[in-house]
Amino acid sequence: MGKTEMKRSEVILTSLVISVFVGMACLFAVFILLTSPAQKDTNPLNIAKTEISELLSAVNQFRLDCDRYPTTKEGFAALYKAPPDTYGWHGPYLKEPIPNGPDGHAYEYHNPSPSGQGYEVKVFVKGMPVTGGSDN
Repeated sequence: MGKTEMKRSEVILTSLVISVFVGMACLFAVFILLTSPAQKDTNPLNIAKTEISELLSAVNQFRLDCDRYPTTKEGFAALYKAPPDTYGWHGPYLKEPIPNGPDGHAYEYHNPSPSGQGYEVKVFVKGMPVTGGSDN
């Protein structure tokens, strides 16, 4: 009977060691996945859409604070420095300067938009316009 009990304790110990090893291997794999650099999206259309989304968020935050959208003349500069006679400005609304779009074109801001309603942020990617705004 002593041999049988010995084997059971060995089995339990072996199972415990294997469980601890598998758990540590899983934690190590999760650590590696979380710390590896994420692959950047290189599709110009996706980059433009993401940047336009960030610009629209900043423009909308300006509107919430100032109770109006920046004018076309004020443009994106209003997101960095309060325009004269603007009350409620709590910017800057962007952390970094606005880069050119993926094809090197500058982003355009129109208020009102060419359709006459709302505002629009536009950039050209491979000759095609990518837009976002309050009337899109």
